Amino acid sequence: AIKGVPPSFVREMMEVMKENMTARPMVSLDALKVLISMVTFEKDSIDARDNGNVIAMEFLKENTAFRLESPFIAIARDGFMSAKINLKDNRDRIKSYLENIEERAKKRDDLMQNLGRTDHDYTSASSKDNTGTMGAAETASAMESAQKEEEHRHAAHDDREDEDGLDPLGHTEITQLGNPKMFNTTFALASVELMVKCSAFGVNRTVLRHFSREIIKCQRTDLEDSDDKDEEEDGQQLDFARQRYFRHVIYWLATDVEQDIPIVVQDAYMRMVCLMLRPHEIEDVLHDRWTEKAQRLRKVPEKPTHVVLLLIQWFTGYLKRFPELHVFSSRISPVVEAIDQRLAFDLSKFFVRDHMLLLLLQVLTAYNEQCNWKKWWSKNFLTEGPPPREFELGGPADRPPGPEKVQSDFDYMVTHGCF
Repeated sequence: AIKGVPPSFVREMMEVMKENMTARPMVSLDALKVLISMVTFEKDSIDARDNGNVIAMEFLKENTAFRLESPFIAIARDGFMSAKINLKDNRDRIKSYLENIEERAKKRDDLMQNLGRTDHDYTSASSKDNTGTMGAAETASAMESAQKEEEHRHAAHDDREDEDGLDPLGHTEITQLGNPKMFNTTFALASVELMVKCSAFGVNRTVLRHFSREIIKCQRTDLEDSDDKDEEEDGQQLDFARQRYFRHVIYWLATDVEQDIPIVVQDAYMRMVCLMLRPHEIEDVLHDRWTEKAQRLRKVPEKPTHVVLLLIQWFTGYLKRFPELHVFSSRISPVVEAIDQRLAFDLSKFFVRDHMLLLLLQVLTAYNEQCNWKKWWSKNFLTEGPPPREFELGGPADRPPGPEKVQSDFDYMVTHGCF
């Protein structure tokens, strides 16, 4: 059934997705999962490539039509903002779940400490009674009175917990992916998973060219006349389009100061762009090489670029939000699970290619080459006194741009389709 998927079938599934997106969103999600199943192969094959080409072409065509409001994958400026707004409610649910878990754990610790303290007091009282001068009847009466007092204290504690609505010994359930309450997050992850599989995890260059052309279309002001210009784009311009998109995603995540985007969605977008770019193309973005000449000369900037500083800032928040990253699955999301299934190595079955770890290493390597305080100390290691302010560790050149600068640069880059 999954061999030679006809374009008519893909168009029918896309029609189901579009028609039910608002009224019956779960039907749209099921249609998207059907398309994902069409490109799911244990091993790469020609059939998988052909299905991926057809599905990606139709999927990206409709994504361009929805580019301004509720896009499948955010590419245009309004699409990025719309995606952030749609995901905010899901992020609030995840945040509330984590806060309940933390509060429940704290109350559980307090309860265990109180029980331990009570048992200690009861043991001390019993030992004193045994060594005292009271008779057997008086000792039994005192023990019964202490037991009733303890039961009364526990009943009062349970009443307080009922009033709070949070049982310290209970279990907090999180709304799982695939539930209507988490539709936006589930649909965003499924859309990324579809693009990753259609591109054969970065191997299918035909799908990558489709994706690059749609980036150029979505970020043009004259979208109506763009069909006549598709043939003018050469291979280098298509590569530049994906590199620009990588930069746009970084700035989009940097604008999320209030953390409205769930970290699992951020992780999925970053993995998708890492798969669609080769390592040296990522390195060019980190070093602000935006022209063919700059990429050929491979010069290193004199100070850390904004992309490197923003990625360091993003990875800091990424590691701080590590518990949220594994809320739905121990392997983060279906995107990561799909990558695990396909990227296997003959040397060891335990070797896992983690693209986020590789990106972090690339970012740190780029910063090590760009940091001007290290260059200053290498040249002036015999100089007495502190270095100039612009060459200090953590100085102006070591700080990422502020939120207003990031937002203005992001708006200009995406609306003009440039770096």
